[in-house]
Amino acid sequence: APESVVGIFMPHSQEMMVATMGVLKAGGAYLSLDVLSPKERLRAILESSDIDMLLTLEGLRKRLPQTNARVVCLDSEWEAIGQQSATKPEVQINPQNLACVIYTAASEKHAKGLMIEHSGLMDLVSARKLSDPDQNGHAQENSCSGILSRLTSSSFLVSSSALLTSFAEEERTRFRSGGNAEIYILDPHLQRVAIGVPGELWIAGPAAGRGYMGQPSLTAEKFLSNPFRSEMGARMCGTGERARYREDGTIELMGRLDDRVEIEGVQVELGEIEAVLANYESVQEAAVVVRPNGELIAYVVVCNGKRLGQNELRSYLDDKLPPYMIPGAFIPLQELPQNARGVVDRAALSVLGQEQLTREFVLPRTELEQTIAAAWQAALGVEQVGVHDNFFDLGGHSLLMIQLHQKLRAELSVEIELLHLFQFSTIDSLVRFLHTGYNFDEKSRETRNRAERQKSAVQKLRRIQTS
Repeated sequence: APESVVGIFMPHSQEMMVATMGVLKAGGAYLSLDVLSPKERLRAILESSDIDMLLTLEGLRKRLPQTNARVVCLDSEWEAIGQQSATKPEVQINPQNLACVIYTAASEKHAKGLMIEHSGLMDLVSARKLSDPDQNGHAQENSCSGILSRLTSSSFLVSSSALLTSFAEEERTRFRSGGNAEIYILDPHLQRVAIGVPGELWIAGPAAGRGYMGQPSLTAEKFLSNPFRSEMGARMCGTGERARYREDGTIELMGRLDDRVEIEGVQVELGEIEAVLANYESVQEAAVVVRPNGELIAYVVVCNGKRLGQNELRSYLDDKLPPYMIPGAFIPLQELPQNARGVVDRAALSVLGQEQLTREFVLPRTELEQTIAAAWQAALGVEQVGVHDNFFDLGGHSLLMIQLHQKLRAELSVEIELLHLFQFSTIDSLVRFLHTGYNFDEKSRETRNRAERQKSAVQKLRRIQTS
């Protein structure tokens, strides 16, 4: 029913696409849950969102925390689902109804679920179409697949460039506004800036979203009255992106004004990682920065001069955060450097502890790590690799990754896809991913194979019709 929120706890797959479209067609709103998240993080989201139903797969059910929501496993209950009526649901949906909820942070006291209405999602679709209005049918099909993939990803954020039409997608720095999104670049006093002058990117209209679920104070803080519109209730939302207009009318993104970063394609708030670290009994305060190679580094001030090992902190974070949010190294400091305004100086942090980072080299410790390391050494032609070394930093590239994928598929007893190797490009992160334990069972595999056969049949029919 409209305004009902349904959780979807699945890896990116055809089953996830089916679940998402089913929820939308039934009039509900979807909430995509990351299968890499530990139970504690999932519990914070479920308690904050108060979902009515949760769609998952039988093999993933054990990873879910206790919930009052009705849990439906699409694979094990597929036969019963197939007996339901195929008649189109009689539901009335308007553009202002809720379409999805996307969490940008999800610790116990830091859960932020952004509510997106149907009109906001349509803005994204319109923006994608505007980027290439002369696409042929095949290209449009791929575009729609890309949109669906993006809509089910936690990296899709209204307060990001996702709602802008990419002008140079490979650079991800220059954009034109698209769809019905109203774009403003404003100074700290919320006044428009001149061409070439940097300011904060603000979004208004349906694309700005409804607000944060169950967080009226946060919504009031982030969503302000729009002084550039006369309609009652018109609002705008700051994105945290630093940007400027160029002479050709495009918008140049110049980095973030806050602590949000993108890690392995997912939007991450560094403050959430810092808050979780600071809750550890031996940590007084913490700060996290991103190295140029994309690796997260944590700087910690410990209580009473205690000594903390790297593995101790990693083990603690394993139960709190998904793998992509766990820093690759932890640097102990006597105190965190501050700038003239009395806040943590992240620029100064970036040059601290470089000697420790250089020295840190962890050999493969388990049989699985050693197997993967041996495959790396063969593919890269090196004598030794550490579990925190990045495949691409060691000279790896796409062709070598394909060879590595073939070798690992032959040697490992777990199912692994090429995309996973690109997403988890260190041995440590890949092993953490593999240890999350979600493997499709036979019923789910049959469902995917059936869908693949159906897709192949449709493509063959289209080729025959156009020949």
